[in-house]
Amino acid sequence: MNCADRHMEYCRLQAAGERDYTWEDDLYLSTIAREAIIQAWQAVENHLYRTIGSSAAKKGQRFERVYRDLAMAAGHRNTMMRDPLARQLAQLRLGVVPAGMQR
Repeated sequence: MNCADRHMEYCRLQAAGERDYTWEDDLYLSTIAREAIIQAWQAVENHLYRTIGSSAAKKGQRFERVYRDLAMAAGHRNTMMRDPLARQLAQLRLGVVPAGMQR
């Protein structure tokens, strides 16, 4: 929830002309969101699905929709970009300009 609140605040500041919404801001928030998706998927996959059983995933069941939506999010979380983007975020936070990027 804090990630969403920060996004809204960054957008508000940009719209008010008080501060630019930067690439660093976007990397920071997307890194938080990506980790939340990973943790939610792991909780469902490793614990919840085993507990509730496969009958809850039948067509028309509430969990079927939750599982399908979360599986879609987990499959589209830019897994191949996780390490390079985290590295770039760390470089920006430490004041090191990543290769090919102007600050």
